[in-house]
Amino acid sequence: VVTCTNSNQSVTVPGPSIYVAPATTNVVTYNESFEGIPFNFRLPNCSWNVSNMNACQTYTSSQANNRSARTGNKYATFTSTVSGAHYYYSNGIWMDAGVTYSASMWYQTDLNLGTNFSNLEISYGTSQTPNGLTSIALQAGSVVSPIYKSLSNTFTVPTSGLYFIAVDVSSTPGSAQFL
Repeated sequence: VVTCTNSNQSVTVPGPSIYVAPATTNVVTYNESFEGIPFNFRLPNCSWNVSNMNACQTYTSSQANNRSARTGNKYATFTSTVSGAHYYYSNGIWMDAGVTYSASMWYQTDLNLGTNFSNLEISYGTSQTPNGLTSIALQAGSVVSPIYKSLSNTFTVPTSGLYFIAVDVSSTPGSAQFL
């Protein structure tokens, strides 16, 4: 059984030898979705990471509690059962200084319009940690939208290099169970 370090995803492989690929690095244009995940609670590949698997969850089909994919059948959620700030981190993406990039995502909360999710943000940084993140787009305050809504903006990086995109939100237990 081979287990990814970042995501704890496991796969059984036939022996006797295993080739371990380096961390996935992408270049712009970079588009990522969750359509490639084979099972619930998986990430697109081993180079992705999350801050807390109990708060950052993925699904392969529509579920109860007002959750559904905007397009396709698979999607990611934040749950409100674990209080605090929670993060999804992308693969590394090579970006060049002086180039204007754009980042965007779609989000939706439960239909009951709970206000226990706040400060939904897209950021970039040089590691898969919250330290030193630079904001790209922010939905400040309560995050409430019973229909899918876009969060997007353009940005530049200060120096050429490898960057990670982070999507984060703060949550507390409340009437909105999922974002």
